Amino acid sequence: MNLRKGLTLSAVVGMLLAATFISCEEDITTLGSGVVGNEPFTANKAVYDVFAYNKKVKAVRSNRIPVYQIGNFNDPIYGATEARITTQVQLSSVNPVFGKYAASVEANADSDGSSLTINENETVKEVYLYIPYLVNPRADQKGEEAKDSLTDGTPPNRQPRVFDLDSIFGNREVPFNLKVERSTYFLRDLDPNSNFQEAQPYYSTQQFSPNFVSDVLFDGEVAISDEDSLVFKEDDPATEGVDESEEEPVRTPPGIKVPLDKAFFQANILDKEGSPELFSQANFVEFFRGIHMSIPDDILLLLDLTKGNITITYEYDSVTSASDDTVKKVEKDYVLSLIRRDVETGSIVGNAVNTFNNAAYPDHIANAMDTGENASKLYIKGGAGSYAQIKLFGEDDGAEIINQIKNENWIINEANLVFYVDRTTLDAAPEAIEPSILYLYKENGSSVYNPFLETQEDLSLGNITNFDGKLYKENGKGDRYKIRITNLINDIIVRDSANATLNLSVTSDIRLTTTRKALLADDSEVKMPLMSIVNPFGTVLMGSGNVPSGQENRKLQLEIFYTKAN
Repeated sequence: MNLRKGLTLSAVVGMLLAATFISCEEDITTLGSGVVGNEPFTANKAVYDVFAYNKKVKAVRSNRIPVYQIGNFNDPIYGATEARITTQVQLSSVNPVFGKYAASVEANADSDGSSLTINENETVKEVYLYIPYLVNPRADQKGEEAKDSLTDGTPPNRQPRVFDLDSIFGNREVPFNLKVERSTYFLRDLDPNSNFQEAQPYYSTQQFSPNFVSDVLFDGEVAISDEDSLVFKEDDPATEGVDESEEEPVRTPPGIKVPLDKAFFQANILDKEGSPELFSQANFVEFFRGIHMSIPDDILLLLDLTKGNITITYEYDSVTSASDDTVKKVEKDYVLSLIRRDVETGSIVGNAVNTFNNAAYPDHIANAMDTGENASKLYIKGGAGSYAQIKLFGEDDGAEIINQIKNENWIINEANLVFYVDRTTLDAAPEAIEPSILYLYKENGSSVYNPFLETQEDLSLGNITNFDGKLYKENGKGDRYKIRITNLINDIIVRDSANATLNLSVTSDIRLTTTRKALLADDSEVKMPLMSIVNPFGTVLMGSGNVPSGQENRKLQLEIFYTKAN
């Protein structure tokens, strides 16, 4: 995508006027006057009512998403959510050969006249499920560089690296319990209701356990470490002058790594060599439908399943030459992926579903949902949570006010929605994790901000300068989110665009504007940002209705800064 780094002349003029004459913290007043092209003008600020409503989400489409949640998160405002994962498993190669020879060759080993072909007796030694934790890519990894100053002679490249694990919420000091079971539920790739032309949607209310699970593959504790694990090579006596044990070790980033049932994978993978179950991925998914994972403890993990796998380490008998019929044991790995990302298209191959079991909202929040009334407080929560619906200028389309502004020939320099945090509610829940940014989008799912007005550098850093949306703090606490909607207002006033209903949600990455289907309480469909679905956090904001006494200055309103020729 070629992003336009420059702005139009009129936009630059508007920004300069705003910077010169306007302070967003001023009251409604005339802030200054001057001359542009020998024409006197005044710079002003106008404030308009906004109508905002709370909307409860019943379920979100939660398959084939970039990040999956697992565990339990007890939000001090909204209550508890349990997240589980059900995922397919993918063959790394179809119709795999375990050992050196295919099963059909081994079957004729006694009669083929070759001393090299024998019954290989492939036997599983160990099986491990591994899913790496998400790490902060901007954080400095500590370990190798930090060890450079050691004086004990230890090579720095043999030290573990320490990672910033920014997607684990709960007590990391104690192990958590993980249960891995075989899934017996068949996850379709394509939806039969669309004549198999569209991807099959699965929603967060889908329940897989206890009715669609069978064999327990692991049930035990997992300790959390922020260091990568190292595997050192053994010195090979045959290579004189070279000590392989001193070489760089194989590194595995920190993550979930647990042993799975060896007998299960012996019977269902290795012993199936040459069978129809392994001939194709479609056959394999029909046979081995996947795994189901759950954590009963109070900890929440965010995971990228495309980086997860199941590694089967097995050994087999082998004869290396016709002149020496000594049977030796050879060790080999076969890797099953969970879901994966296609390197060419970026699309996800395979299917996995996130299930959210949400406790009912507290009564005072539940009673504020879907009332159709202008809300005094806005309840915003990710996942299968809640969002705010916003109408500018009026409960209808605001046509009268919009026409009035048009007739005044205003030059719109800046327009903002300022969402103040309800500090009374947040202070009563000091352990609440406040979202760092909020996302405003049109009801049809399209973004309010225009990425073509951003520089590539700002976009890469997630700084949407023509939108903002970040949390501003006062005295170390969240105070407000300011969202610039200057372009939107100019579209309405200057370009006669429709005054569309807006939605406000949390987001994990404001740059990603893809939406997914969600279901409301009446089963009607709406569009939710994908990055809101994968975000478990929430906040409470001051609304546009009857705010508490003394909080009138924190009421949600639309502020417009404009210039007008005298």
